[in-house]
Amino acid sequence: MKLVITGLRLIDGGPLRDTRIEFGPVDAGPSVRVIGGANGCGKTTVLETIVGLLRLIESPVTPSFVSHLAASLQTGLPPPPPPTPDPPFEPQQSILARTVFAQLDVTIDDQAITLAYGKRPAD
Repeated sequence: MKLVITGLRLIDGGPLRDTRIEFGPVDAGPSVRVIGGANGCGKTTVLETIVGLLRLIESPVTPSFVSHLAASLQTGLPPPPPPTPDPPFEPQQSILARTVFAQLDVTIDDQAITLAYGKRPAD
């Protein structure tokens, strides 16, 4: 399975008010992105948000789950239940509980998926 993070939006999470990060295209080979900045600018918030959103679908994500999830997004049918987490994921213990809205855009095996948590803004 190939997972590529393509973008992140975070509203009122830690020190970040309304932040969008586009990770750009990925070449055929391995890719590394570096997040840098001064102390307290939100580097850890970005990483914790990415992990928190990915944990919403929980590992291991099977190709079958991805196919069903993508189909549900296109058809409007309810998505399949995610695999049972171990240990249970509790959003109230993560950065997501202190965030108004977070959105992570990813591709999993070349299928675009958007993971979101919180109150989606009108824009």
